Amino acid sequence: MIIVIDTNIWLSELGLRSSLGSAVRYFSRQKGAKIGIPEIVKLEAEVKLRKQLNELIENILKNHRQLLAIFGELKEVVLPNEEQIEERVSSLFTDLGLDIIEIPFSLESARDSFLKTIFKEPPSDKSQQFKDGVLWADCVSLLSEDDVYLVTSDKAFFKNRKYEDGLSDNLKKEIEGKPHKLVLLSCLSSLLNEIQEEVTLDADKIFNEFVKNNKSTLNNILDNNGFSLGNRIDSSQKVFATENPDILFFEFEIKYECIDERDENRSNAILTLRGDGKYNIKTEQIIDMRNFGESLEYRVDGAEKKIIANQVIIVGNIVIGHRTVTHSVKYPLNTG
Repeated sequence: MIIVIDTNIWLSELGLRSSLGSAVRYFSRQKGAKIGIPEIVKLEAEVKLRKQLNELIENILKNHRQLLAIFGELKEVVLPNEEQIEERVSSLFTDLGLDIIEIPFSLESARDSFLKTIFKEPPSDKSQQFKDGVLWADCVSLLSEDDVYLVTSDKAFFKNRKYEDGLSDNLKKEIEGKPHKLVLLSCLSSLLNEIQEEVTLDADKIFNEFVKNNKSTLNNILDNNGFSLGNRIDSSQKVFATENPDILFFEFEIKYECIDERDENRSNAILTLRGDGKYNIKTEQIIDMRNFGESLEYRVDGAEKKIIANQVIIVGNIVIGHRTVTHSVKYPLNTG
């Protein structure tokens, strides 16, 4: 699978570093997909990003000058310089954690695109959309290697310029008989729907890590109340992609039945564990786990319900007694 993404989506999804982009990178890596980057897309994206950054900086400076005129004195605004802007522009397509296929601008693709502008064929039927024609030709050339998923919000590629009508007839005819298929998608969410799979972490591994980090509090709530741990009866989790495709963030809740060791006619005893953490796909290790508190509930004589809980105090982003982990990107994945 080769994924080719058009310029505007590269920019709107921050070079696949947005929450949605991070999820796409995660599943792309799991599927062994490659990212195809046509030179014509790269050049356009870099030019547009540079222009956007310069405009943002100029607007901030303009507003700062107006405020300075009103107040007479303000703190100096520190903004990225030209060198820092260039570093950011040049890093748009780097450090994605994925296999990259760079597609140089070729005379063959340029010729193919130029002919489409002459004959007024999509994606160049309404205007001189030279770039779109080259992008299409590059995608067609990749079909000799693998299936291609082209993600573009440009309606010029779509029949009747409607997303729901699929690929334009002339483009569809052009790829007939190719060794691989081409899938046209209008947004990154649609691509995610195509490539995502159910993500479920090992509940036993989560529990073992929890016990390792919270053995004393776990033993206290059981021993002090005369219970021992029984079988796991339920487990749920929410898994999120992060800015690093090797790292998943997860939240969990695990329930265990408990056995009354005092024979005090207590029943329906359930221990609930809650927390979150990160999972390293490469090392298959759970790291930075946090405990949100354990709770034990049971009934006395089959009627009265009692709940005993170990509380963990959370203030803002600070968790008392546990290390704080900040996640700049979290995108929920499809979990079981």
